[in-house]
Parts: sequence; structure tokens; C-alpha cells
Amino acid sequence: MLFYTEIYQTAGVMPEKDLVNLRKKEVVKLRLESLKFRNEYGLRAAIAHANVSRSTLYAWRKSFTVGKKESKQRPFSLKNLDPQTTGPKHCRGRKWEYVLEYLKRIS
Repeated sequence: MLFYTEIYQTAGVMPEKDLVNLRKKEVVKLRLESLKFRNEYGLRAAIAHANVSRSTLYAWRKSFTVGKKESKQRPFSLKNLDPQTTGPKHCRGRKWEYVLEYLKRIS
């Protein structure tokens, strides 16, 4: 399997240029380093180095090499390692207008 350095060298793009548009650059750097560490030293060493579980490393590797289908990212893009938002997509609206109208009517 080609790793990110060979892919970036063949494409002529450096990873530092891709880090500009990311939200959490330090997290992406850590994830990329742990994937590189896994390639060089093995899975157990990478788990100890990154202090994450085996399934987390596999998920990072899958999202980096395959891409994310829901966000339609291309494979081997650093945007795939950028953590997504965990907030809700839709929130309940405030009901204060109805409460204020009710209070005006009863007073």
C-alpha cells in the first residue's frame, strides 16, 4: 500500500499546503503521525504512541485511504482526517414569543 508521502510526491502536493483549510490542524497532524507511525513500527507501537484503541486507528486509516462517502471526499485527502462537528443539525426553536403573548393576554 502506498502511503501519503508517496502519493503526495507523485501528485506534487505537500501536506502542509493541505493543512491550511482545516478546522483542527493539530488533531489532523496527530492522526497523520500515528498512521505513519503504524506503517513504520506496527500496530501495537502505534496504539501505545497515539494512546487510542485499535478500532480508532483502523477508522482513521479507512477514512484516509478510502475517503468518506457521506461527505464525498477524495481518498488520501487530509480533510478526511479532520474531525467532523458533533453538534446537532437541527435545534428546537425558542418558544418565548408565545409565552410573552400569553402573559400580555392574561395581564
